[in-house]
Amino acid sequence: MNVRSAQPQELDEVFLMGYDAWGAGLPVQMFLDSCLASYKYKQGTFYVLDDDNGTLLSSCIVYPLTAFGGVVSERAVGIGSIATMASQRHRGYASIFLAMLMESLECEGVDAFFLHSDISPKIYQNLGFSPAPERFRSKSDGSVPMLRLSGGREVTRERWQEIIMPTYF
Repeated sequence: MNVRSAQPQELDEVFLMGYDAWGAGLPVQMFLDSCLASYKYKQGTFYVLDDDNGTLLSSCIVYPLTAFGGVVSERAVGIGSIATMASQRHRGYASIFLAMLMESLECEGVDAFFLHSDISPKIYQNLGFSPAPERFRSKSDGSVPMLRLSGGREVTRERWQEIIMPTYF
């Protein structure tokens, strides 16, 4: 399996991985057009996990937090739009993908990873993420902000005090 940046010609396939969750009943082409035109998506880089035959399995977008005004003392990124091909779900590919991606980004100097969990936080806790204290959680979107520090460093109560939590991305 390989982790790499998505190629422009793969973006429709990447976007369709999340259509069932984020399509909001839009016709497929309208959904794809909205993804391609998205200002938010233009601020990040899409990554994919493919198998040895080049078949796409999972994808996500990685944002530099400065793109959203997030200020942290670390070189941090936000991870969003994590999705797996419908036919490949429940096989652990997203977890494998995120572990491989974070290892690669750590080698490039990334020190902290943020995400907003729309699913059970336990999945991300198994990858080393810590859920934010209640006061950092927005009641409006229902997601759980989570943080993982590189090198297995612990996310302490003091660390949460230092962080300006990035908004949902």
